[in-house]
Amino acid sequence: MSRSSIPLGDAGQSVDFTERYLDHYARFLGEPVEAFPFNIGDDLPSIRVLRYDNVIAGCRVFATLGLSSFPGEGGEICEVICPVDKAWDEVPAILAQSLFRLVARDPFHPIRGVAVNGIDDVSPEFTKKYRKTALYLTDPFELPEEFAFVQDGDTEGRMYLAIFLSKKEYEYLAANDCEHLEDQLEEKGVDPYDIRRKSCV
Repeated sequence: MSRSSIPLGDAGQSVDFTERYLDHYARFLGEPVEAFPFNIGDDLPSIRVLRYDNVIAGCRVFATLGLSSFPGEGGEICEVICPVDKAWDEVPAILAQSLFRLVARDPFHPIRGVAVNGIDDVSPEFTKKYRKTALYLTDPFELPEEFAFVQDGDTEGRMYLAIFLSKKEYEYLAANDCEHLEDQLEEKGVDPYDIRRKSCV
């Protein structure tokens, strides 16, 4: 990954938002049980993946802290949660590495409907066991509506939900759009937190 491809944005604003997000998590998720640090390089902000228990039944929730230090091309600020019912040891690294790949895109637009392929490169064992190859960002659910937004004065940060996609789902998304994919997930009654679920397409 080229460091020159990673946008840093307004570092002062990013630090402030990191604190806002930590307060936001305390309000809605409680206190983290564990924290996993991940770095791209010494001269760039790190991302921590925080683990929360007892938020969603049967799941552990992994939440990023530090993604907001990399504003998008249009100034978008966000962090991501990823609730899963299994693969708790593997998910923090897969989440962080997938998001580093997203940040390295030019342009970088962290919005609903974005997906990052290549989990099979990060963890071939994970893909072989669970048949998931991509990470997809959408709006959070099963949490209060106000969880989706973090406000600091006139600046708004977002929360996104990360779910794992199969290779076929990723290809379907690429050929269609996020609305069609999410319609398929809903029609098939998919539990997006079930890491072992079958593909919806």
